[in-house]
Amino acid sequence: MLYMALELSNETWKVTFGDGADRQPVSVPARELPKLREAEAQAKERFGMPAATRVVSCYVAGRDGFRLHWLPIVPTGITI
Repeated sequence: MLYMALELSNETWKVTFGDGADRQPVSVPARELPKLREAEAQAKERFGMPAATRVVSCYVAGRDGFRLHWLPIVPTGITI
């Protein structure tokens, strides 16, 4: 399982991915869901996880935090 925490702002989203033992912080442009998916794929590769690994969003903070739960990331396999 890959854990994902988000800190949202108008211009940049700070994302931290983790496997429960280690963390990888990255930044992606705000509201750029394809870039978020790219960062997720890179994190899975870094942690040696298969592409089909389940992703769990364990923390969302910031300006768009609640709205993010309704964006189309849910059907892509990210559990919130």
